[in-house]
Amino acid sequence: MEADTEIPSSSSSGWKYDVFLSYEREETENINFASKLCAFLEKTNLKTLKDDEPMKAGEHISPMLMQRIKESRCAIIIFSRNYASSIGCLEELTLTMECRKKLGQKVFPVFLMGVKPSEVRHQKGSFEEPFRFYQEHFEPEVVEGWRSALRAAGEISGWNMNDLPHGDEEKLIAKMVKEVSNLLLDDGLVAERWEQFWQGVISSLLICRDLMPAVISDGP
Repeated sequence: MEADTEIPSSSSSGWKYDVFLSYEREETENINFASKLCAFLEKTNLKTLKDDEPMKAGEHISPMLMQRIKESRCAIIIFSRNYASSIGCLEELTLTMECRKKLGQKVFPVFLMGVKPSEVRHQKGSFEEPFRFYQEHFEPEVVEGWRSALRAAGEISGWNMNDLPHGDEEKLIAKMVKEVSNLLLDDGLVAERWEQFWQGVISSLLICRDLMPAVISDGP
């Protein structure tokens, strides 16, 4: 992804998704976690963007996905041990952090087992080896852009599976969904959607009432 990606102003940008999920799409563990999280979010009536297309090594994210990321109100970054091995994930993260700065997109990191926030911030642990490769094969400004995005994301308060007893996945997911729902409710987005829903229900009831035969309302 190029460094000068154009981001529309918040006044001209409409949110089409509640949550975007960024995750590495090769490892079964990551796919399963993202799928469970997506299912929980959608049960809570949150429209979730989860791209299921596997990205090959060195593959860039598509213009369509870039646009959809910009149209997402929140982003959850699922940091797994091999997240930094995916150029596509790093591009998603970089764009997400730009959207956070320019559009007010909310960003929440979640650290899966074996990943510490400090390793994300400083590209250590499983994040170190991929960056040795990038440093040798990519332009310095591109690599620095990825590093900067990781530093910023690693500083954000999020969720850490390593802090839960036995790494309880379902407990963590339930906590995440509750907090994201509360955030969107505070922003008025969920409340607005429910108001529209009930307006639709009331309108349907009124139409049904108007269609009822007069004899029903008159009684015997």
